[in-house]
Amino acid sequence: FPRTVLIELAPGYDAAAVIDRVGQIIGGTFSVSLLDASTDEIRSSPAVTALQVALLSAVGIAIALSAVAVLVVAGVTRDARSRVIALLRTMGMGRRETRGVVAWEFVPLGVTALVAGGALGILLPLLIVFSIDLRPFTGGGGQPSLFIDPVLSATLVAIVLAALALAVIGGVLSARATSTATVLRMGED
Repeated sequence: FPRTVLIELAPGYDAAAVIDRVGQIIGGTFSVSLLDASTDEIRSSPAVTALQVALLSAVGIAIALSAVAVLVVAGVTRDARSRVIALLRTMGMGRRETRGVVAWEFVPLGVTALVAGGALGILLPLLIVFSIDLRPFTGGGGQPSLFIDPVLSATLVAIVLAALALAVIGGVLSARATSTATVLRMGED
């Protein structure tokens, strides 16, 4: 008899009945490992749980750092933007147009971040799945398929858009707080 036998059960078949039938055929002692039980054992392992926590923490930190980067860029360019908007207000620009100028500064940054992040988010998993054998981590017979979580993806896009909205609102508010007289005086110096 062979040392290892792999049996794939069709949906609806009882594993216990198949194991009994194999035992009748073999007639001796044997051991059985079911894929579902092995997968559950791997998933309940502390190492897998720690890896999941570490990866989710890394994603959370990356999201927070991305939002901070957008807000830092908004803060660094605040003085120059405030001067330009104050000068444009002296030439007759209204509040609505002021929002447009600030949005013009941040929207390309946000679109670039979303496009590059989306491309990287699709290409990096493809690279990993095609270059690394992940079967020992998943407990399956084949490479895992890729899955895009729509809720997580929508949450990430919403966070980026919220950070951009905060940057635009902060830019508009800081520009409004800048006195036109102060900007004109600084221009004379």
